[in-house]
Amino acid sequence: MSVADELSEIAGFFIRQAGGIWAILKLKIRIIGFSNKRSGILTRLGEMTFRAIQDNRLVAADEGIISMVEEIRRAELEISGAEEAINVKKTELSEDRGIFKERLRGGSDGSGKNDGNSGGGESNGA
Repeated sequence: MSVADELSEIAGFFIRQAGGIWAILKLKIRIIGFSNKRSGILTRLGEMTFRAIQDNRLVAADEGIISMVEEIRRAELEISGAEEAINVKKTELSEDRGIFKERLRGGSDGSGKNDGNSGGGESNGA
């Protein structure tokens, strides 16, 4: 493999890793957004429930409360979906790093660099 091919492979690896990290960052921002939305809805839901109880209204029959509960469920589904996507992306990146490290180790074993490192440790200790 030529030096240009090796550099191209290294650059491709770093581009894939950066792209994966960017995707994870976007998903985490998405989680934060839906978490904030859920918190706001929970606050409004609490206020509406409190008012309904004060007015002696049946909470389960209030359309506003029912719609807010559905919004909370949708937000939680979005959050769990984004968390799952983050875990998948982390696994992909980890596997890609492992493959890349194995390729590097395979190249360094053939060049004898590992033998030189272990020999250097023995000569320093002697």
